[in-house]
Amino acid sequence: MRDLAVNLHQELKGISLVYNLTGPAGGCWRIGPAETPAVTIRMDTLDFSRLTSGRLTPDEVRDQSPVVIDGDVEIANRALDHTAVPY
Repeated sequence: MRDLAVNLHQELKGISLVYNLTGPAGGCWRIGPAETPAVTIRMDTLDFSRLTSGRLTPDEVRDQSPVVIDGDVEIANRALDHTAVPY
């Protein structure tokens, strides 16, 4: 999540979002400096892991995985498009 926060810094431009990951090893993480998040992205932890590692594309996640967006859809889509954290 720390690496993802660094990657999203440019995209968020002072906005915060929350990743609410469900399933085993899930949890809730806020990324960005704003106290109130503009959007919450809820998705399965395994799909999130596959997205961050580049094994799923953002389009595959949106099409195949139940991703629930609560809030600003544009910000959520920008975040999903920049969620890959190569290691």
